[in-house]
Amino acid sequence: MADSHYLDTEIFGKTILEILTKLFNQPIMYLSNAQSYGAKSWLRTCIVFSSFLLLSSLTFAYPGCINPDACNYDPLATVDDGSCYFGNCEFAAIDDEYCIEDGQDITDNVMDNDINMFGYATVQVVLETPCFTIDQEGFIVQSPFVEDCCGEHILQYVMCQLDGSGCTEPATVTITVKCDKPDCLLINLGDFDSADDATGDGNLADSVCASVCENSEVTFFVPYNSNDTYSWIVVGGVGAAGVNDAEHIVTWGPAGSGLVSVTITNASGISNTITVCVDVLPGPTSGFTTSGYACLGQPMCFNASLSSTMADAYDWDFGDGGYSTMADPCHTYSAGGTYTVTLTVTKFNFDAQGNPLCCCVDVISYDVNVDDLPGPSIFWISTVCEGDMVCYYTDATNCSLYDWTVTDADGNTITPDSGVGTNEICVTWGAGPFGAITLEVDGCDDVYCDNPTSVAVPIISAIADVDGPTEVCEHSTHTYCIPKWAATTYDWNVTGGMIIGSDSSHCITVMWDVAGIGTLNVNYWSDFLAGLPNHDGTQCHGSGTLDVIIKPEFGVINYNGSSVCTNTVSSIQATNWPFANYTWTITPAASFIGQGTDFIQVTWDSGPGIFIIDAVPDDPSVYCNSMES
Repeated sequence: MADSHYLDTEIFGKTILEILTKLFNQPIMYLSNAQSYGAKSWLRTCIVFSSFLLLSSLTFAYPGCINPDACNYDPLATVDDGSCYFGNCEFAAIDDEYCIEDGQDITDNVMDNDINMFGYATVQVVLETPCFTIDQEGFIVQSPFVEDCCGEHILQYVMCQLDGSGCTEPATVTITVKCDKPDCLLINLGDFDSADDATGDGNLADSVCASVCENSEVTFFVPYNSNDTYSWIVVGGVGAAGVNDAEHIVTWGPAGSGLVSVTITNASGISNTITVCVDVLPGPTSGFTTSGYACLGQPMCFNASLSSTMADAYDWDFGDGGYSTMADPCHTYSAGGTYTVTLTVTKFNFDAQGNPLCCCVDVISYDVNVDDLPGPSIFWISTVCEGDMVCYYTDATNCSLYDWTVTDADGNTITPDSGVGTNEICVTWGAGPFGAITLEVDGCDDVYCDNPTSVAVPIISAIADVDGPTEVCEHSTHTYCIPKWAATTYDWNVTGGMIIGSDSSHCITVMWDVAGIGTLNVNYWSDFLAGLPNHDGTQCHGSGTLDVIIKPEFGVINYNGSSVCTNTVSSIQATNWPFANYTWTITPAASFIGQGTDFIQVTWDSGPGIFIIDAVPDDPSVYCNSMES
């Protein structure tokens, strides 16, 4: 690559490019980081000689650090990826993130991405965990004495010069250990045989229940023997025969509780019944919005954070081999055509102790179209703050039409402050979490695709909506999120519950305490953006609050056990505080007294057989669960 030369100009300096082109008789590319604050716009121009390849790549979104004042400034970057580092550009420790499977080693060195202009250095650990530490050479070491290291671990270290002349500021190392979760689609009831009615009180809620996702299809099975017969009962779902009699396929409905029972009778007529309670866990709903069309080489943006519900993780397949785990990504296709974009969202569920249960997923797909012709580029797209006035321009020259459209996250039109009908507009942004800019051109020096070019602009809002359930069961675990912005710090506080794992990400996992009212508060800020021209300390800061109603969970106790004789009487008790009126149902029917109360007595005069007792509170708003079986 030929040498690059840089010069700083005022906004009118873009016209110098034409002069330089003639002067040097060489192709010239300019990359600008134009962010206007007040009436002034700052422009950095990069002139690249003898580099037609770079020139042709202008139409592609290239992520990187676009701030010229950063240590890792990349003059070729067109989209800010939040990686900019400001500070000591000679000796600095940089944060690291690792995601590994349980038992997997980390072979990277934490100093691999550090800035060190002085040669050899050593590492001193500032913060370690029982599972992980960092040795003096910078390698991460996992303790062989701790069995359970699942989840997130936060370490900190400083890098020190060998001559003792100084150390860096602390850097943070985030390690996420992914562990196997229960198989929620194929369940062996034999694993639950000894756990049935763990306390002997006839209450299957005391047992280790099987976990499934709502609206899922799950296969239950026991080892098959051709000489045995199998009789299945399903409550809370719809059962169907599997590949043999020892297999049963159950389609579950909404979140709640259920039951699966199988009676195995051998050739001698001896029967064994396995009955397993089932927790039907809540799942997410997948959805996203997009323009569905992009010109060749222009990023197509997708938004799932406003369209998906109860989503803790996002996995995108753009249909061309490209992938992303961001909630609201942009993707650039390298060839025209039709592509199928698939979004898979995941909700992480946990038990009362915070152990992982089923990861429930939902999938949605849409086809999008990419034109064979390129579109006009829009410069420069990066994260901004609510209230910022920012200028954007296009490289489409001498057009008879420059039609700009600016919208907020709700699709409302924003009128530009200046530049309507020209190749450059200035916009004052309102609340986020994002906005959109669309440009349609016609009659230009170059031929562009017919449809407009659209780009998304991340906006750090002063007030953020906290996404997550607002009514939960006591001692339950749930995930809460706000939008993820580049170069932004997050600080969460929770009352009425406990944060599991990190409190410094845009998402947290909370284990709620006893019934009452819980509150989540999050403060976030961007020191980088707040330090740019015409910003003060109140900008690029924000907060979010969410009140959560923590409800009690009612249960049912069978005082006479789960196995009884015909013509005997069983006493069944439901939770009697704070509400004691229930509707009881027995399937198949059996005689009982106490309907409408918290206590019934059942006479087993219609047996033998397997009977299911359901209790539903008459006021469904009191408890977090709607039915117990």
